[in-house]
Amino acid sequence: MADSMRQQICTAIDTRLKTILVSGGYETNAGSNVYEFWDIALEEDELPGIIWRDGTEESEMLVTSTQDRRVNIDLTLLASGATAPSILRKMIADIEKAINVDYTWGGLAIFTNAVNIIDTFQVEHKDRRIGACRARFTILYRTGYLDSYT
Repeated sequence: MADSMRQQICTAIDTRLKTILVSGGYETNAGSNVYEFWDIALEEDELPGIIWRDGTEESEMLVTSTQDRRVNIDLTLLASGATAPSILRKMIADIEKAINVDYTWGGLAIFTNAVNIIDTFQVEHKDRRIGACRARFTILYRTGYLDSYT
C-alpha cells in the first residue's frame, strides 16, 4: 500500500533537511546530523544537529468532500561551543532557505508557514556548552475527507 500523505510529506522533510550542507550553498552542515523523533543527547561530532518530529495536526472538512490538514513540524536545533548562538541563527536561516526551495514539498502540500522560534536555551552536558533552539513550522495539505491516502 502507498504511504499516507503525511508520511510522504515527512519523508520529503527529512530528505530536504539533509541537504543543508555548506557544499549545497548553506551556512552550516546541520544536514549531516538530522534525526527524526530523537530523544538521546547528541555527541560533539553530531553537532550542529537537527532533531525534528511531526506533531499536532488540525483539520477541517471542506464543502468539496476534502479535508484541509495543518501539521506542525517541531524542530530542536543544537550547536556547541562559544559560538553556538550565532550557529543557531545560521541554522534557522538555513532551514528557512531549505523550505523555500519548494514549500509545497514536491506538490504534496498547499503551503508551508514560516519558521517560528519557540524558545532558545543553553544546556551544560558533560562539561560542554550546548545552545539549543526550539522552532516550529506548519504545513497545510489536503486529502479526501477521512482519507489520508488521497
